[in-house]
Amino acid sequence: MSFLNKNQVIVFDFDGTLLNSMGDFGDMAASSMQKVFSCDYEWAKKRYKETSGLPFPFQLEQIYPGDSRNAEANRLFVEKKMAFYRDAPYFSDVWPALLELKKRGHHLVISSNNDQEIVDDKLKTELGFFDAILGYSEGFLKGEDHFNWICNYFNCSINDILFVGDSLHDGQMADESNVTFIARSGTFEKEAFVRQGIAATIINHLGELVDLKDMDSAVTPPLYTPHASGSLSRRAGYSS
Repeated sequence: MSFLNKNQVIVFDFDGTLLNSMGDFGDMAASSMQKVFSCDYEWAKKRYKETSGLPFPFQLEQIYPGDSRNAEANRLFVEKKMAFYRDAPYFSDVWPALLELKKRGHHLVISSNNDQEIVDDKLKTELGFFDAILGYSEGFLKGEDHFNWICNYFNCSINDILFVGDSLHDGQMADESNVTFIARSGTFEKEAFVRQGIAATIINHLGELVDLKDMDSAVTPPLYTPHASGSLSRRAGYSS
């Protein structure tokens, strides 16, 4: 399948796809829920994984619909996450693959449902590397909101986006927006993505993404020229 000739804008989920953080996040979420709701730790960790891909307040609303204690559980989770996140490690395969994709001329975009400020802080030394860094803010979520923003920013169509993610919810969001989805196994086993039936292919490490299409060694110039609008610069690796 000729993914990388066709899809010039490659969008990456962050946690669990590039950043090795989901296991730690599961522990933080479970301990926060256990403290607030007096629930079973392993049950809470399982529910966190099942609802992953959403901002944590949205996950809590799915797990404990309408519960007034959700705000306190979220506060505890954010407190734990902030202490951990700055030093959270990337997967070892991330930077070699990203550098190769960048060399070949692809636009690289981060799309996360982690808070925009948290993602910006984590990536503050790499802001110039990525063409856009999209996090969660009120009314602006990973999925349709981010994909529409990307189409506008890069002057491209939805068919020109390739989305790489690690959760079943990532696959669902891609499917709902008609975006080609590549699943990275790890947070979920390969079999779960096979059962879901959305992923165009499933990879175990990002080096496989580079190898999906044997491309010429010459750098392929990007097909699209991003806008440099000042109103968009907060979410992009460009200054106005």
